[in-house]
Amino acid sequence: MPFLEVSDGTKLNYVDWGSGKPIVFLHGRGGSLELFGYQTAQLSKEFRVLAFDARGHGSSDKPNSSYSHDEFARDVRDFITTLGLDKVDLVGASTGSFVIQNYVKKYGSDGISTIALISSTPVFAARDDFPYAFSPKGFDEIKAKLNTDYPRSVMEFNRFLFHGEPSAATLNWMFGISLKTPLLVLLKTLDANIAMDYRDVLASFNKPTLLIQGVHDKLCPFGAAKFMSEHIRGSRLELFENSGHCPYIEEQQKMNEILEDFVRNRQFQSSNLF
Repeated sequence: MPFLEVSDGTKLNYVDWGSGKPIVFLHGRGGSLELFGYQTAQLSKEFRVLAFDARGHGSSDKPNSSYSHDEFARDVRDFITTLGLDKVDLVGASTGSFVIQNYVKKYGSDGISTIALISSTPVFAARDDFPYAFSPKGFDEIKAKLNTDYPRSVMEFNRFLFHGEPSAATLNWMFGISLKTPLLVLLKTLDANIAMDYRDVLASFNKPTLLIQGVHDKLCPFGAAKFMSEHIRGSRLELFENSGHCPYIEEQQKMNEILEDFVRNRQFQSSNLF
């Protein structure tokens, strides 16, 4: 796979398959482009599909940097501009979706055609005025486990992301991917997620936006997706009844069909205009 060098010299591992409208996939914390394998294999038959390992993840460089959302968003901008992409469909899952919110805040949405946010929220750690999020105490426990037994905590966390019990093969696959992310990168990225608040950004979304939400998501609960659907003009909310935080794995066929339809038509949801 090729590498693309971004503005600070970091090299990102990426794939570029198919032809036509460009779709760029952004994975979550501790993941890699491999997690979108079911989508890239199918969608590349009709579209130009691109995905890259975020800095510190997968086979990309792992520099001693901040791993802030600003930094991740800058990498997305560099990726798009260096490859000369235009009218891009941006798809982000979990932390990838948070980075898209940061991208819109920093750079606007010129050059973007549609946005798909999977397992998303504008606020990652619950607050008094935003209860639709994971408990801060829960994140303290995650950090403690990571610092005590990194491999075991990664395996337990990956299992936590699913609605049903994933197969041993799926867990082992995800475990291998997750261990490519150093502990320090996981912790820095988690801190960036905990600190975020993008509620003020949602009103500035001016492109057709698809929200994909697993009904049984324990990390980014349904209430967060409902909040986003009410604050992003013309957004379309699709619920995945048999999924937790990873609907792109748990209900991959439904995911592919919905993404194909959304990218192909690129339309606002008329029932949610204001």
